[in-house]
Amino acid sequence: MAHIFKQPSGSTKGIICFTHKEIKYLFSGHRYFAEPQRRLKRLINIAPKHSDLVIDEHHEAFEKIKKKYFVGIHFGWHQENYPTIPGIDFYMAGPSTITFEEPEKVNFIPLDGSSFIPSCFYLDNPKDYHKEWDIIMVSRDVRWKNLDKFMLSIRKLYDQGHNLKVLLVVPSNNDVARDNNPKITYVNLLSDYEKMFSYEERGLFSILKTHNKMPFLGLAQPEIAKFYHLSKVFTLYSETEGGSRVISEALLAGLPVVVKSNLTGGGRDFLNSENARFFDDFESAHTVLLDAVNNWQAINTDTEAVYSETHEDASLERLKDYFSDLFDKNNQVFDGGLLNTDWLSFRINAHWHQGLPWASKDFISPDIVTPEQFSLLLQELEL
Repeated sequence: MAHIFKQPSGSTKGIICFTHKEIKYLFSGHRYFAEPQRRLKRLINIAPKHSDLVIDEHHEAFEKIKKKYFVGIHFGWHQENYPTIPGIDFYMAGPSTITFEEPEKVNFIPLDGSSFIPSCFYLDNPKDYHKEWDIIMVSRDVRWKNLDKFMLSIRKLYDQGHNLKVLLVVPSNNDVARDNNPKITYVNLLSDYEKMFSYEERGLFSILKTHNKMPFLGLAQPEIAKFYHLSKVFTLYSETEGGSRVISEALLAGLPVVVKSNLTGGGRDFLNSENARFFDDFESAHTVLLDAVNNWQAINTDTEAVYSETHEDASLERLKDYFSDLFDKNNQVFDGGLLNTDWLSFRINAHWHQGLPWASKDFISPDIVTPEQFSLLLQELEL
């Protein structure tokens, strides 16, 4: 969503940050966003080098925004060879989330939504906390999260006599249409679960799936945090992530993390051989899960070390330093004051609807992708 970090004051600019999806809408004439090129896996160098920016109905309004605001982009998904967009002052993403076509021209801020995890996830001495579950996964049931393969791993563990306690938390998509679309969603999750596991096994392996008409996630973050605190090991089976909020949440809660070794994108940014275990293929993933559970107390999950990288307070101070440099380079003074800094892990990822006049409750994300929404933003900015 368009996130307003700072309002302009006199001759001093404000700060606004758009999502990568909003930039695709606002700069739809840019060669990078041409649909034939997207189908060619973003091999943009084989495309004709036509104008980076087509003068369309948004151009004049965007120029008005530029006069009063420093403008940035936040990336919530893996991008390759991303171009330099005209008029963009900064680019926010996890270091592994994005590569740039011209990195020397980019003012890069290596922070994203996964860098601003709220305090409710943090535990002091997490290994001393009572544990109810051996394994926890927190994941939407979209196809690319590979929940079907995760259930197969648990099935293999049970078949081998390892009756681990498992919790799968499936947050709401807040989108009924997507929930019923088998191309997007694993629509057979619950029916497969019932077929694959007996009544007794379902006493060990629980699925908590929130209703699809609930607000995003269906549970407030402080409630979700409690499930992490009661678990030994966290896992995620996706092969590509942007910045992974759930991995950061798990690390801040002191859990070892188990992921695929070829995981691409920002999900790898905070993982290392000390706090994570990696499986090479889904067929053998269950053995890595079992090893992590058996050794969870010995796996070093230094929450103090990860605090400086993932906790909202520490990352906010780092963000202020980056903004101070941005103002200095443009001969302006940054006073250190920022707006809308609560729940930043939701806000800059476009998972926040509250108080946004352009946000539609009918969609999981309040990204501005229609003329009507853009008009409401301009009204909010008094332009």
